[in-house]
Amino acid sequence: MAEEDEDKTSFFTREGVYCYRKMPFSLKNTRATYQRLVDKVFNNQIGRNLKAYVDDMVIKSTLEEDMLEDIKETFQRFRSINMKLNPKKFSFGVKEGPF
Repeated sequence: MAEEDEDKTSFFTREGVYCYRKMPFSLKNTRATYQRLVDKVFNNQIGRNLKAYVDDMVIKSTLEEDMLEDIKETFQRFRSINMKLNPKKFSFGVKEGPF
């Protein structure tokens, strides 16, 4: 999240004022909000070379030669909206399986 947008995610409680630098998934409606973001950002990839469900995404390719281009396209989208990824949750080279 951009610093200049941090105040837009502020909320007040009896204990004080809170601001978020990243979206906390424990709050109400954050999963739906995040899903709308993913649907909007990756709208031309979903169904073609990407499957996405909330915070789980699978980059898929029918040809091995296309895989690097599909990964590059997806990562460029992440960079364009300044979305950070957790490298501990990555799996590369998975042949196939249920999502």
